[in-house]
Amino acid sequence: RKGLIPVELKPLRTSRSLYESDRLQIATYLMLVRAANPDVNVPYGVVRYKDTTFRVYLTQELETRVSNVADQVRAAKRAAVVHRTHNVPAKCRACSHRTTCGESLV
Repeated sequence: RKGLIPVELKPLRTSRSLYESDRLQIATYLMLVRAANPDVNVPYGVVRYKDTTFRVYLTQELETRVSNVADQVRAAKRAAVVHRTHNVPAKCRACSHRTTCGESLV
């Protein structure tokens, strides 16, 4: 009755606040579902962590943010060199490029 609701499950995540990357991911799903189904109501998306559920509404601000990040990803794919954008060793440990990255923190 409410329409189509995209859901992203992150069953191992235990955070009490929504990760920005997950917010952008579900917003992207919302944009795709709305584009593919213009006559279907898509009021919000859901991100579900192990013990917490978040509703994400696609605002104009969020849609703009998704578009900007997509542009940055496209530009990075064309770039000869892409620099690290964080100071989080755990991200480097989990990165598939860490062995060839000259900026790895681990």
